[in-house]
Amino acid sequence: MRRRPPTRLCMSTSRPEISIIIPAFNEESVIGSTIADVAEHFHPFEIIVVSDGSTDRTDEIVRQSAARLIRLPENSGKGAAVRRGVMEAAGNIIAFIDADMPYRPENLDQAIELVRSGAADIAVGARDLPQSETDRSYPMRRRLAGRTLSVLIRVFLIRDVTDTQCGLKAFRGDAAKRLFATSRVDGFGFDFEVLYLATSWGMRIARVPVALSHRHASRVRLIRDSAIMLWDLIRVRWWGPRYRRDEG
Repeated sequence: MRRRPPTRLCMSTSRPEISIIIPAFNEESVIGSTIADVAEHFHPFEIIVVSDGSTDRTDEIVRQSAARLIRLPENSGKGAAVRRGVMEAAGNIIAFIDADMPYRPENLDQAIELVRSGAADIAVGARDLPQSETDRSYPMRRRLAGRTLSVLIRVFLIRDVTDTQCGLKAFRGDAAKRLFATSRVDGFGFDFEVLYLATSWGMRIARVPVALSHRHASRVRLIRDSAIMLWDLIRVRWWGPRYRRDEG
């Protein structure tokens, strides 16, 4: 796929309706074209790229665009990066996507519209919906690991959201800040932690189908990250009573 050069964006200095957060760790090959894709589809908006201790040219490329760069001094995890972006976002709607933009911008637009219309407090991409495009390129062992995690999440945490880990989500701005201010998980398990909090607090969650943009490239290290997410699942379950106290 031909890479487009970074685009300098003209963003309003007034409060944006939409904040789009992009966590990034060594994403020099894709971050410029992702920023350009987002800029073409969403107005008014702000783009916040949270560089999670990147050591390549990611930061330089972001600075050459008008996306806002937040740099974490060391690699802290996707959850930590998204949390930082959420807490600094100004939009009435706050969304996040993966740096390689694995899903089509129209999918994010649909999620944002569900929140904007008041139909949901949170809209999440759902790869398991019949209308979604199935990713057949992942190795079988990765798909089995994902399905096993999904089953465990449904048994111990969340029944109604069968795909918690899709990297496309949109939130009402105040809901996002409340959720991420309480969340603790810094790694990939932050998705199910935030959705567990949302369901525990009675927030309305809608699921939207997604279709691959064919730019996807997973950074999940299967054995190590699966073990970490299992531990995070146990911790989130253990923290349940404290989350309920935080609600009050």
